[in-house]
Amino acid sequence: MKRYVEENLNMKSALLHVLGDLLGSVGAIISRLLGSAFNWYWADPIASIYSSNFNNHFWVSCNKRFASCINGRKTKSH
Repeated sequence: MKRYVEENLNMKSALLHVLGDLLGSVGAIISRLLGSAFNWYWADPIASIYSSNFNNHFWVSCNKRFASCINGRKTKSH
């Protein structure tokens, strides 16, 4: 399955989308619990920044690969 996901750009994009949503949801739940238990209300923006940085890092690599495919060049998987 891992090899198929690495080779298929659509599957990789779908997997990254699901992982990004999962990370955002887990971060929101944890930051809410920390905010309620310890009055750490700053945990929510930190979790959001971390989640968006994760998403941006992987979407940039996916978009570079997509652009290479459109231009007709072969690319290596990361």
